[in-house]
Amino acid sequence: MALAIRLERAAAAGAVEQAETMARVWPESGAATIGIADGVAVFTGPKMFANHAGGIGLETAVTARDLTKLEQFYAGVDMAASLQITSYASDAFLGLLAKRGYVVDGFRSNYVRNVMRLPSRRDGIEVVRVTRDLDATWGTAITVGFGSPPGVTKRWNAMICAIENEHRFIAYVDGVPAGVGSLLTTDPGLAQFGGMTTVPAYRNRGVQAALLHARLAHARRLGCTLAMVSAISGNGSCRNIERAGFRFAHTAAIMTARKVGLDGHTLGRPPMRHDNAIPGGPGEGFRR
Repeated sequence: MALAIRLERAAAAGAVEQAETMARVWPESGAATIGIADGVAVFTGPKMFANHAGGIGLETAVTARDLTKLEQFYAGVDMAASLQITSYASDAFLGLLAKRGYVVDGFRSNYVRNVMRLPSRRDGIEVVRVTRDLDATWGTAITVGFGSPPGVTKRWNAMICAIENEHRFIAYVDGVPAGVGSLLTTDPGLAQFGGMTTVPAYRNRGVQAALLHARLAHARRLGCTLAMVSAISGNGSCRNIERAGFRFAHTAAIMTARKVGLDGHTLGRPPMRHDNAIPGGPGEGFRR
């Protein structure tokens, strides 16, 4: 359980950094965070990614008052409250969520890997770290790979580019940008992998594996000893992650409120698909 707590804390810290950066680069987004129990609720902007709470109930009992605070935060931005919980959540916490009308929106599998011993690569795919002159190339590849609305990804990409400890990578096949991935460090010694997507024409050609290996090598150069990554449970990316030497750590569920409190009125709208995807954070596997 200690490892799960560390991973969830790191993921929550990464989401906070993204929201705080978004508030600086796009003030009109309304990006904000608020502490909830022992975790944090994050809003990065309308139709943006990572609009859910994390790290809640890991080490502290969650009360009805805490959930009311969570629901009011998201009601203020016309969203249903959404939070990520682990498989270690207490029965009392689960019961409280059920009583207030929360339902499961999906599961994510979380993995870790020691970065000290890495196998050699012989796939012929070139992976380079993104510098400022490659920002536009990276932005185009991530937009095409995720198939997200250009306006959404343009603002998101501007935010990611402004995070100092976000390390971005592009994979090239025959000189053409074929995929991207990123690495974030918020916990000393722990690298968070995310933002992985492959351009449709180059899927199933080893691009994700090459990006995983390149980021593992970079994490080691940064002085990290562990790397973490998550993917939608059952997604093909889970197999690629396991082939890269990662081991399963824990399962997390996204829980979303359909109602507020006990009065039964509907709150805002359910989170959009993009709201729970994290292209720049600790998530892989939205597009291979």
